Amino acid sequence: MMNVLFSIAFFVIPLLLAVKFCGWQVVAAFVITIILVPLFIIFLSELVEAHLQNRAFDFKKCYQLGAIFAVAGFPIYFIFILPLYYLMRSINFPFYISFPCCVSAVVLTFCLLIAEKPLSYLHYLMFIGCSLLHSLLIIWLIEKFKSFSA
Repeated sequence: MMNVLFSIAFFVIPLLLAVKFCGWQVVAAFVITIILVPLFIIFLSELVEAHLQNRAFDFKKCYQLGAIFAVAGFPIYFIFILPLYYLMRSINFPFYISFPCCVSAVVLTFCLLIAEKPLSYLHYLMFIGCSLLHSLLIIWLIEKFKSFSA
């Protein structure tokens, strides 16, 4: 019972706090991006891998791996990157450069901290590319959602 309550609190409390202080547009953009970008990238890589290895596409594997990345992304994005979003908005530096760079730095830092062995430069390029995609999609979604509510 405590595991279920902890799991709910782990996701619901940060979401409710973020909605209260940041607005639904920002929270929706972050949630959509946290869930869809890993699923999309894993889906594409599995599709290419299945085609090159001449085997069946494994949707269950894509879904499970994407869910793992999404679950790990929730605390990282809501605790570290959401405040960076507002910090980068407030400084006098081009936001479309500073925010993606900060997201890349945070993601690379976490990947370096959890890596059990040295990774190849291709892994680092993948992390940078995914974090750039995350950040630019977040910015775009926030602008679209704010235009809906205006």
